[in-house]
Amino acid sequence: MRKIEQTQDVVIELENPRASSPKSEPTAPGAALECEPRQGRNWATLLILLSVLFVQLLLIGLVIWAIFW
Repeated sequence: MRKIEQTQDVVIELENPRASSPKSEPTAPGAALECEPRQGRNWATLLILLSVLFVQLLLIGLVIWAIFW
């Protein structure tokens, strides 16, 4: 993607520095996301959400236990 800015008679072309680097290059932005399988990331996200939900339920249970014990 190039931006072309014209000022009177001068044409300046600004190139996106990320456009030239391939995604397979390890240091390229977004390279880690391209290499990982999508299904594995879905399972990791699901497990994180379930663990957060479990901790919240545990804390609510402890508060109820502390009040009524």
